[in-house]
Amino acid sequence: MMYPDYIYNGRATGHMGPPITIYEEVFADIVDDLARLEDLPDNQDILDEIGDFAVQSVQTYSNRSERESSLYPLIETLLGVDRMIRNVDDDYIFTDMKSHAVAKEKDAIYLHVECKNELGLDGMERGALTMLKYISDPQYTAIRNQTCCPCIHISIAGPYISFGGSILTDIYNFQPFTDYMFPGGHPYMTSKINTIAKVFGVFRSALKKLRDKYKGLEYFDLMRKNRSRLFPQPAYLGDPNIQTLAFETRFLPHGCYYSPIHRALFLANFGGQRVMVKFSEKYNEDAHHAVAKAGLAPKLLFHTRLRGGVHMAIMEFIDWSDANREFSRELPDDVVKQVKAAITILHDMNLVHGDVRRSNILVKKEQASEAATDVDSARHAYRAYLVDFDSVGLASVDRYTPFLNMVIDWPPGVRPGGLMEKEHDDVLLQRIIRSDV
Repeated sequence: MMYPDYIYNGRATGHMGPPITIYEEVFADIVDDLARLEDLPDNQDILDEIGDFAVQSVQTYSNRSERESSLYPLIETLLGVDRMIRNVDDDYIFTDMKSHAVAKEKDAIYLHVECKNELGLDGMERGALTMLKYISDPQYTAIRNQTCCPCIHISIAGPYISFGGSILTDIYNFQPFTDYMFPGGHPYMTSKINTIAKVFGVFRSALKKLRDKYKGLEYFDLMRKNRSRLFPQPAYLGDPNIQTLAFETRFLPHGCYYSPIHRALFLANFGGQRVMVKFSEKYNEDAHHAVAKAGLAPKLLFHTRLRGGVHMAIMEFIDWSDANREFSRELPDDVVKQVKAAITILHDMNLVHGDVRRSNILVKKEQASEAATDVDSARHAYRAYLVDFDSVGLASVDRYTPFLNMVIDWPPGVRPGGLMEKEHDDVLLQRIIRSDV
């Protein structure tokens, strides 16, 4: 499957890759640590230098070189980086790189720093593009064939600093870890600077882990490729004691030549069984199990929250078409009956599916001899499964995403960030019976 040669950094909305935390455990640890900064211990080595860094950051400089000369040595000390290569190697001939610095281990770049003298255009996007040029060079072939080229990015724009990360799989995927932080602007800065010090501590630890990974890398035949580098490497919380999970390819729905890259759906082998693996921001395991128990959804084989906050659900792979592609007119009565039964199960649990559309209903034409569902002893001309349980929420408590697609003709009362109600499912079901919702 080929994707356009974008930098997938969320600019614009459609150019968003899957979470980079599912590919690199160091990035997952960064996200978890940033979420619990108050619980992290202070690092005295960082506290020794962070005040000077704040003072030097808010100074005005006549040009970028002066700012770099002042800040780069402090960044090296704060992050425990022995030596950053400034202006990048002349061998690479990319003039864009003259304003950048890198830290390497075994020729692999694990830290990339870009600097602008003041805040303006060409923020982290320029640094991500420069890094992509670097790792696309033939001299990077051995590293590119063995790893997903994980790298931590620092962007300095005048007194502001931010951190991000990038990987190269079947796409080049860049995501920020922090907003731009300003170590000034107020006479009482102790609390703010101590927080920034802890952020530096998170990335100091992460850079050591990333450097150690590259240090242990063995380069064999330059043309020998480690195929697993293209797929997720889930970072589990503790020991999940699950069967072997081997990713095979991205999932492409029936009749599609392209699937939105941010939809983190993969086909894999799980203990000898072909499965679908879904990564999402949240997932309602209880809802999926209840509907699957009635024979109205694929079996959920495993679910967990990974380090980095992403949920991973492993379910049996059902190679059926969705109702949107299968039916151009009204849905057959037996499909409607099964979907209604699935929704009733959720509503009895005081849950709202929240996305009852034809694209979330899998259908298969039944043979006369095939077994009926647990809901109805009668055999159906079509078997129907309800899918997508990451949008399920508690009725009158949970809310729809702020990014709700308002191009869809939602029922009255459905709005971005609005409360989820059972009647929304009922109205959607009535609409999809006769239309392509």
